[in-house]
Amino acid sequence: MIENRELTMDDYLAMLRRRLKVILIPTLVAPLIGFAVSFAFAPKYNSTSLVLVEEQKVPEGYVKPVVTEDLSQRVATLQQRALSAERLRPLIEQLGLRGNGGDLMEEIRKGTSIQRVEAAVVASPGAKKKGQGEVPGFNVNFISSNPREAQGVCAGITNIMLQENLKDRAQVAQNTTDFLGRQVEDAKHNLEELDRKLADFKKRFLGQLPGDEDNNLKILMGMNSQLDANTQSLNRAQQDKA
Repeated sequence: MIENRELTMDDYLAMLRRRLKVILIPTLVAPLIGFAVSFAFAPKYNSTSLVLVEEQKVPEGYVKPVVTEDLSQRVATLQQRALSAERLRPLIEQLGLRGNGGDLMEEIRKGTSIQRVEAAVVASPGAKKKGQGEVPGFNVNFISSNPREAQGVCAGITNIMLQENLKDRAQVAQNTTDFLGRQVEDAKHNLEELDRKLADFKKRFLGQLPGDEDNNLKILMGMNSQLDANTQSLNRAQQDKA
């Protein structure tokens, strides 16, 4: 027959003594195993650089943005160009990394990652909210077993991305300047042609234009006065002759 009774403190201590080995052995062995396993793996160092994107300060109504490409797509393009063999080879030589060039490039590509920095949504009365899709910046991460190598490669890749972006912006700005210069020259030639046609038209229809009405009236009044004077002179001459 099973007896039901309320457990006392002695009962709990008895259960703890019976299961003491089950509790102590994992508690002591687990840290030792973890400490031993940590020596089997090489340490990894993660170097991170934050790149902030500053928005255009001049209103778009006055000056159109030079680069209109989506920022996420733009960052992905810059990452591909920065991790190309053409740009990684000088970086490897600059840092003095030893090893096979192809293997080093592949290691750098695998250890590099780009993380977006999402914009914070600010809800203020009368203020325009920023969307979740806007990216005010991004983090460039590189993981390596050598701390100096991790820092050098991360800084080098970030610098390459910034240089590539600056070069593209300068090229787009130069192309825009050249295009606007051609537009100004074309407008200048068209204006000169219109001025020439206007001068020819005025010369051809001199005195027949709507703006010549006042001058024509003044000339007519002067001729009427001259006609009256000539008429009076003629009358006097006829009287003298008679």
